[in-house]
Amino acid sequence: HSAGGNDGVRQKSSRRRSRSRDRRRKGSRSRSRDRRRKDSRRRKSKSRDRKKKSDSRDRSREARKKSRSESPPRRKVRKSLWDAAPDAGGMMGAGGIQGSGGIFGIGVPAPPGGSKKAREIFVGNLLQGQVNDPILRQFFKELFSKVPAYASKYPHLLDAGPIVEVQMSSDGKFAFCEFATEELAMTALEFDRIELFGRPIKCGRSNNYVPSGQTPMPLDVGHLRQMGFIHT
Repeated sequence: HSAGGNDGVRQKSSRRRSRSRDRRRKGSRSRSRDRRRKDSRRRKSKSRDRKKKSDSRDRSREARKKSRSESPPRRKVRKSLWDAAPDAGGMMGAGGIQGSGGIFGIGVPAPPGGSKKAREIFVGNLLQGQVNDPILRQFFKELFSKVPAYASKYPHLLDAGPIVEVQMSSDGKFAFCEFATEELAMTALEFDRIELFGRPIKCGRSNNYVPSGQTPMPLDVGHLRQMGFIHT
């Protein structure tokens, strides 16, 4: 009876060990499957992330290319009226340029004595609302009439005056005055700081002026200095 009891105990113990091994095997297989599933999910997730990033980069490149192709071509910056000299026909109009007592009409050659830029000066610090084209022409005409060499050398300009063309700025603060010759333009530069309507005007060359060849000397304005018109 004792031996039979011992065999029963051993069988029960063996069954328990067998069930324990089965559970461990099952648990091990289950954990292994779980790890494989997790690894598989991670790989798929990384693959999806890489694909999304790649697709995003491709879309970004396509968007940039499309934006470049749809962008309008860049236009060359056009200089303003004050940087580039306008064509004679556009500025003079059908009736020509009217001076004080004289006309330079269409078809008449430009007065000799240098290029347009060489004959042009900048006149600034003008009184707004008071100074205009006719006033500037008359002002310089009266100044030059007091220069003895002007009357003897340019008798044909005594009525019309030394100015051929005046381009006023839109705000009336400055103007570009073109004279009949480069010599007259050089003489007008001597009138820098002379007063007009109680304001000292500025007479100088434009920023884009480049002297070419030999520059003529200005006319003698010593008489105006003696009269107190020009302050040195």
